[in-house]
Amino acid sequence: MVECALTAAVRGEGTADQPHAWVRADPGTAVLRELVGDFRCGALTRTLRYTITALLAGLGRRHTHEFLDSYFTHHPPDGFPAVEADRFAGYLRARPALLTAVPYLEEVLTFEHALITATLFGTSSDVRFTADPTQILEALDHGSLPNNPTPTRSSIRVTAAGTS
Repeated sequence: MVECALTAAVRGEGTADQPHAWVRADPGTAVLRELVGDFRCGALTRTLRYTITALLAGLGRRHTHEFLDSYFTHHPPDGFPAVEADRFAGYLRARPALLTAVPYLEEVLTFEHALITATLFGTSSDVRFTADPTQILEALDHGSLPNNPTPTRSSIRVTAAGTS
């Protein structure tokens, strides 16, 4: 019962009149909440590196963290970073206005999500780009959005290991 109360408190759930409400009031719970959030941010950054970089470059730090906090509020953590990234990709994909607000975000997300789904589910897919993907990813490697990459229609085939 205390474990459930701790989990709810760390997630910011529950009320002061529930059993074990002292867990929610304990100052250490806020520290745990922040550590869990930092861990989740780190896991997403490792698995969706270019997507998170595009969000930071396009929205800024504050708005990106607000968006991540919104995701964390609506979805419990997963111990497997690839599963967390798969769920986050779906969460982000359900926000088309955000995808179009950041240049090339949808293409970068589609590419990285294809890598994750190939790993998790063994699915292969084709990812289409409207500009040179090398230029897009190189700009993101430097922490910025691409500045006028060469327009081109290209496709990358992401194949699951052991398939062709």
